Amino acid sequence: MRTAVASTDPAPVLGRPLADLPYTIMDWSGTEPQIEADDDRVLIGRYLEDRTIYTTDAFATADGERRTVHLGVDLCVPAGHAIHAPLDGVVEAFGDNDAPLDYGPVIILRHTMPDGLSFFTLYGHLSRASLEGLRPGARVAAGAPFATVGARSENGGWVPHLHLQLLTDLVGLGLDVPGVAPRSELAVWASLSPDPNLLLRLPEAVSASADVGAADR
Repeated sequence: MRTAVASTDPAPVLGRPLADLPYTIMDWSGTEPQIEADDDRVLIGRYLEDRTIYTTDAFATADGERRTVHLGVDLCVPAGHAIHAPLDGVVEAFGDNDAPLDYGPVIILRHTMPDGLSFFTLYGHLSRASLEGLRPGARVAAGAPFATVGARSENGGWVPHLHLQLLTDLVGLGLDVPGVAPRSELAVWASLSPDPNLLLRLPEAVSASADVGAADR
């Protein structure tokens, strides 16, 4: 799947290539970041970053371990910013996961490669208006705007941002597929959720996997 996606020419998710925009790759592995969406700069949260901010019961597992490793890339932009499909796809699922600190409005697209292989892109923390008129199976063309970033009042309570996650399989969880994993399951979830930079095409790494590995040694 990674090789197939790497061979594509994806459209920019924010409407312009991230490499052409002012951006800062953030380190949110320490104390809770005090940020607000910036009209002039995209703040980027890293893939596979082990974060300390997931402290509520929503991130506790049944055996007491906490889900802390981020499985997507965060793109912090103002509420209302348009989100564009990176590749041709169809709507696989959508809904409003409205529990505090959940995805809020979320859309999953299915993309099928020329060889018949399919994978999914998940877009979390959207506006509720993004869900209006959607239906499963609806086609979304590469480059087409299909959603907008949600305000804190509707996106699960977060600073406005897009959580973008790639998935090779939804493992029967649909809209409840996690965006954050416990460290003990990292190998499994990292294999199911490849690096979103396969589509974002930033010239520098947005993965914190080396940091996670160093912490385990």
